[in-house]
Amino acid sequence: MVRPFESDLVLEEKISEATLRAYHVGFEQNEFRLKPLVDVIMRVIPEFAFGLHEGDSTPNTQIWDRVKDAARLVYTTDNYGTRGEFGEVILHLLLRDFCNTIPLISKIWFKDARNDTVKGFDGVHIEIDGEIKKLWLGESKIYNDGKSGVRDLAKDVMAHLNRDYLKSEFNLISKKMPPTIPQRDYWVKLMHEHYPLDKYRGAMRLYVFKRAV
Repeated sequence: MVRPFESDLVLEEKISEATLRAYHVGFEQNEFRLKPLVDVIMRVIPEFAFGLHEGDSTPNTQIWDRVKDAARLVYTTDNYGTRGEFGEVILHLLLRDFCNTIPLISKIWFKDARNDTVKGFDGVHIEIDGEIKKLWLGESKIYNDGKSGVRDLAKDVMAHLNRDYLKSEFNLISKKMPPTIPQRDYWVKLMHEHYPLDKYRGAMRLYVFKRAV
């Protein structure tokens, strides 16, 4: 498996089952590995912010400007500590490095004001493995209390699996896909308003990220 951010050097996958995965940062010489974790998360921010909307490469002369622009998109807000973007960045990292996905869209790329919250799924990724194609829809929560996080996460998941919600989200997503997405026509058809949701069995995965802090 290709791990673009090499987060397996920092995160250990403690549980890897069909319906549950768990990750652990751990310690080094009795110290929590905070700096390596921060380094990995920082590397994720440009791709999280831009996805493939501006291509998949950046000229050397523009790298620093792109990093600053990405950081502003994610964190230029008066109350970023209580917002969900941080959890969404980690969700993006886990999907990319441990689920072999490609970001289909970056929802934060469409923000038009710095304090706007962007509605919809926290992560929309795809996976292509030969003839097998999967759509990954992600939700994230970061809570001080683990039980509260799981409870609220479950509410969001149930609400987002509603037929009308899914159809509405797919309608918006299909109009925002970058032209460089692999096999784009397939994903557009998959999200067509008349495509039966019953056919999504086996083609769609819901990935949830919850972390108690």
